[in-house]
Amino acid sequence: MNIVIVNGSPRKNGATGKILKEAANYLSEKTGCCVELRNLSDYKMAFCKGCMLCYKTGNCIITNDGISSLTEELKTCDAVIFGTPTYGSNVSGQFKTFIDRAGFVFGQLLYGKYGFAVSTYENAAGREAIKILKKLFLYSGAACTETLLVKLDHNTDPFKDDLNLKTLHRKIDRFYKNTKLKQKPSVFERIMHKLVINVGLKPRVFRYKDRYAGIIQRWKEINII
Repeated sequence: MNIVIVNGSPRKNGATGKILKEAANYLSEKTGCCVELRNLSDYKMAFCKGCMLCYKTGNCIITNDGISSLTEELKTCDAVIFGTPTYGSNVSGQFKTFIDRAGFVFGQLLYGKYGFAVSTYENAAGREAIKILKKLFLYSGAACTETLLVKLDHNTDPFKDDLNLKTLHRKIDRFYKNTKLKQKPSVFERIMHKLVINVGLKPRVFRYKDRYAGIIQRWKEINII
């Protein structure tokens, strides 16, 4: 079982990073688990140029910042954990750039995978960041089996309260079990994903087949069409 964890915080050892590092260590102790923890702060990400050539060719034209390699890891893994602090009632700037660059939705990057959304916040609107991660999973084909939202003061240890550690371990156990047993997405997720594909994406893709040739090829590879 291959699991990729992506830390969307600009602070590798901040609260979000500490939670994700503990998740990686805990999962690594489980039978058959291969875990990769990626910190977006390690990448000098270029912004998406909006050229849409990735839709036509299946590949981003920006090849020198490592994001294409990370995208390939996500394509081949079984499950993902995405974590971000809450900035301005949203995900971090790094994570938003990552979303733009990776082509999650049209490319159905997480199709058939399992997701776990993690967010930390200090004052308010932490749930907004969780909602964005859950929507990302839903729209890109993954089942979001767990979420973790942690409220704490800036620059403090998330595990100072032992309850946070116990909660994380409990949720990781369920996430691991759901992934291992290939638990079906909820009825809501299945219905919504069909709407995303059949109503939101297919009409445009098949109307402009040349422009979306790379997307059509990707869909064939993962048996969407």
